[in-house]
Amino acid sequence: MEQNILLLPIIGAFIGYFTNYIAIKMLFLPKKPYFIFGIRIPFTPGLIPKKRTELINKIANVVSSKIVNKKDIIKYIYKKRNRTFLYQFSTKLFNSILSKKISSLNINYDKIETTLTKFLENNLKELAKEHLKNFKIDIDYITYNAFLTIDKNKKIEEYLSKEQKEQIEIFIKSLTDKSLIKLTDTMDSQETKQLIKIKIKKALEKYSDDSNILMASIIGMISPLIEDSETIPNIIIEELKSVLTDDTIKEKTADSVIKSVKQEILNRNPDYVLEKLNLGSLENIRKLLTKKLDELATNLSFNDKIINSTIDNIDKEKLAKNIISLIKKAADSYTFYDILKITKPDIVDKLPSMAVNNLLFVLKKESDMIFNFDISKIAKEKLEKFDISEIEDVVLNISKDQFKYINIFGGILGFVIGSIEVLIRF
Repeated sequence: MEQNILLLPIIGAFIGYFTNYIAIKMLFLPKKPYFIFGIRIPFTPGLIPKKRTELINKIANVVSSKIVNKKDIIKYIYKKRNRTFLYQFSTKLFNSILSKKISSLNINYDKIETTLTKFLENNLKELAKEHLKNFKIDIDYITYNAFLTIDKNKKIEEYLSKEQKEQIEIFIKSLTDKSLIKLTDTMDSQETKQLIKIKIKKALEKYSDDSNILMASIIGMISPLIEDSETIPNIIIEELKSVLTDDTIKEKTADSVIKSVKQEILNRNPDYVLEKLNLGSLENIRKLLTKKLDELATNLSFNDKIINSTIDNIDKEKLAKNIISLIKKAADSYTFYDILKITKPDIVDKLPSMAVNNLLFVLKKESDMIFNFDISKIAKEKLEKFDISEIEDVVLNISKDQFKYINIFGGILGFVIGSIEVLIRF
């Protein structure tokens, strides 16, 4: 009998441990209600299956209000550790992307070339005119540089070749012959005859003044006869004609003219000849030529004609090929970083931090839009997909050690109660 009493603490410990174990299991089991003759058996289903919906709602509310919310997410993103990670990650990302050659994009050059050719055919003239609207040929620059080739200290004959000089002499001889022939043709005129009479009269008068009285008397008597005679002027004219048409005279006259031309023109510098001809100087002629050419270019719309002619003669297809060829060469030679350094040199080193800062700014400013989700709702949807076994696993994984201690505590408590029972009986 005493031995049975001593077993009471052990039995109490077993009952305490077992009852707690059963109680914990009854939280989850049975998973569904059971009926006998239409009457539901008490404690079926277990507490958690029975209160599943209510439990899910409470867990979801606790998660959204106490555990995770939108402000917590933003604060977590803004932590220094996370910002440092974002800066480092963005730096690596940009380095990886921007260090690549542009050709890595696998650009469809054939399609671009076709599109570019059509674009040039339809728009090149308009674009060129827009960019060349202020285009103007600098005629002053052209004439200035053209006249610089003229050495003002150089004689005119030095600009001429031997053949040209010979041609000038031939021309002067031919011109002299023609001039003498024309001169002989004009001698038969009445004016020439009258002029000869006057000259004869003056010659006789002068001779009379310089002679003795006898000779002066003779000249005085024959002078009226000569003045009234038509024969003497005609004879003189014929003799003059024969002189002027004489080959020797022609040659001597031509030689004299050639010599004069050489002395007064060919052996002089350009400015001297121009001044003698009252044409000013080379610079004056250049300015006058520039002015006239400018007026001519304006009247003929020379600039527009040059532009239109140039554009019309451009092979658009060939131009497109050349442009694409240059683009290919550039794409094979340059990286995205190179392009940024050319276009935006100040932004290269700041790009990663700018990207992260802008991302964080947008996250904070547009958090309601970006985090437009209901944490409680999401939690409910997730939990509702769990069956009771998964919920049991979740609860047990969270409170496994606590449930174990509850069982042990139940055993200890049963042992203590059993021991008290033993003490009371004794």
